[in-house]
Amino acid sequence: MPNYRATTKGRIVDMSSQAFRFFDIAPATLDEVVSVTYARQTVPGLSHKRSQFMNTNNKILTFDLFVDGLISDGDDFGPDKVEKTKRFLYSLCYPRASRRIDGAGPPKAMLSIGPMNVVGYVEEVSIQNTRFYSDLSVRAFKASIKFVEELDRRKTSGQLQEFQGWGS
Repeated sequence: MPNYRATTKGRIVDMSSQAFRFFDIAPATLDEVVSVTYARQTVPGLSHKRSQFMNTNNKILTFDLFVDGLISDGDDFGPDKVEKTKRFLYSLCYPRASRRIDGAGPPKAMLSIGPMNVVGYVEEVSIQNTRFYSDLSVRAFKASIKFVEELDRRKTSGQLQEFQGWGS
């Protein structure tokens, strides 16, 4: 578990229900991965294939968050806090109920850590229960999260070189 004096509060908001949960984050690392897809084109007469840009895949943030039932978030305290937070994180991995095929996409969420606000979806949640009460109910856990940024506009190389704040 982290040293709670060195942690920062983070928050994940479910964009459709507006439900949210606070968590503690003391990142030893906050991984950001952006990958690109190129098509390999054969050009007659050339000894090698040329690369043509197809698309940039969404940025993936990987981080650990910490929840402890003994640390209060307002009225949220104890085993209920732990269980509610687990259910909330797992709920972000399932589609919303919808009769439309396009409504079956991942639930949109907003991740806020310090100055960073990113809209996207949770792709993976892995929970490690780390502390227990005497009745063996979970008191604290660490969740490893894979969060995928979702953009609704085109970004170019030049725009990224002109930093205008997080989430821009």
